[in-house]
Amino acid sequence: MYENNKSIYNNKYLLSKKDIFGIDYIHKLINIGVTSLKIEGRSKTLEYVGIVTEKYRKCIDSNIDEKDIKDLKQIFIRSLESSGYFDKIGSIESISENCAKNTGLKLGTIIGKKDEYIKLKLEENIDLHDGIEIYTSENVVSTIVTCIKNDKFITFNKEVLSDNIVWIGDISKSVNIGDIVYKTSSNKLNKEYRDKILKINRKNLVTGTINILKNTNVNMDLIINNEIVNIFINYIPQDSVNKQVDSEYIDNQFSKTIDSPFEFTNLNYNIDDNLFVPVSKLNELRRDIIKRLDESYIVNIDVTEKYNKLDEYIINHNKSLNNLQHNKSKNENSIFIYKYNSIDEYKYIGDYSNIIYLNISDIRRYELQNIDIISKYINEKDVYIYIPNIVLSNLDKYIDSDLERLIKLGVKGILFGNIGYIKMAIDLKSKYGIRIVADYSLNIVNTYAAIFFKEKGIDKITISTEIDESEIQNIANIIDIEVIENFVTAMTSRFCPVKAYSKVCNCNNNSYELKDNHNNIRYNVICDNTDCTVKLVRNISCIENNIFSKRKCII
Repeated sequence: MYENNKSIYNNKYLLSKKDIFGIDYIHKLINIGVTSLKIEGRSKTLEYVGIVTEKYRKCIDSNIDEKDIKDLKQIFIRSLESSGYFDKIGSIESISENCAKNTGLKLGTIIGKKDEYIKLKLEENIDLHDGIEIYTSENVVSTIVTCIKNDKFITFNKEVLSDNIVWIGDISKSVNIGDIVYKTSSNKLNKEYRDKILKINRKNLVTGTINILKNTNVNMDLIINNEIVNIFINYIPQDSVNKQVDSEYIDNQFSKTIDSPFEFTNLNYNIDDNLFVPVSKLNELRRDIIKRLDESYIVNIDVTEKYNKLDEYIINHNKSLNNLQHNKSKNENSIFIYKYNSIDEYKYIGDYSNIIYLNISDIRRYELQNIDIISKYINEKDVYIYIPNIVLSNLDKYIDSDLERLIKLGVKGILFGNIGYIKMAIDLKSKYGIRIVADYSLNIVNTYAAIFFKEKGIDKITISTEIDESEIQNIANIIDIEVIENFVTAMTSRFCPVKAYSKVCNCNNNSYELKDNHNNIRYNVICDNTDCTVKLVRNISCIENNIFSKRKCII
């Protein structure tokens, strides 16, 4: 972290949050009316999802024990656990500043070394193929346990329980007596949950009667969508010479559904004596049945009416891009797009010289001593008030009590990034004739969303940053688009790294920066004492008097 380009805190993971260990709060959440929990699973292993889901389910239904807690911590934990925001606003105790990945459970401290082995008094059980990490003064050594010797240095290679002394190998990299060792994965635990997951039958079970009869095509009777259906192939069984068809012979072919969402089970058989059907014909029947079952799950929805309504909407509102630009004055365009030319430079299409966006949080903080600046802007520019995507209690109270007063001063519009203020904005538009712009944080990514906001009374939108060029054009046919940012807000947080690491709370001093460990990207740390929040912002380029930006590039 830097203050005025001077390093004040280095080589730490200043934003690496400890894992929120919420298992202790489950029943409290249930008691206050929470009915659903979202469990983190993206980019996690199958075993992680299985263990966490099972333990939280168990906690909801009854209670968990010490082993359940240990399993949760073993499968993934970033440093020590944290209660997050359940108890209080995030503090430095909630940050894992020395590690940004799984540390697992503390296995012990190195008390001896011999060849490529380290000696430990175990604080947890250890077994072959468990993962361990050794934290040295210079780096972290990661490895898998490949050999275990007892305290007499005799090869044991079985699970050893905690409180015993063992030698663990092979540790090929340099480590030292006193280094701490963590058990980052348990092979036994992972295997237990892999096996559990594999045993879960996710297939749709299919039953019915297979008919192998003389002078009749090979066929099967089964129920599809509550109707009895007969599926047959164009093949009549032949008289057997050496081998005749039986249930085992058919089962072998109908069990080959590994790549299908279906599984045949409890089949019935109606088979005449001394008949034979080649394997290829049974496979053909099986494939035809699965194809028919697949088709039964397809839901045909006629979307013609929806698309016709969309086309009709576009035509009736005369929103082709050419007509839009033809009907506008030369100072107003339908689409404003920005492009990154480099890290610090931007190229704009469109002219924003007549518009300024003022963050309502800035207005709240600076209005009393700088009312002349606000009046100056209103007299010289079309001023829009920006309501950010994250609004906490103090700013919400200010918006509720003072937004209309600010509109009366001559503000021309509202840019809102929080859906909770759409009704307020629409009411003010109806009363004062202001214009309303929906910000990118509302994630408007398709024409249906554009129609929704247009019909609500929104005049312009700033599209989602995830949208592609073709959809931009489609949305532009519905509603005016503008992009008015020249920075990226990477994070909004109630945890303040400035206060935590510089030991100073200076919410009006925006001279702090965070730099990544490759020295490529710097983030400006913008503190706001309205609700004690912090934003990490890329590429601030237009500050005036450290108060307001000429465009919406200062939060």
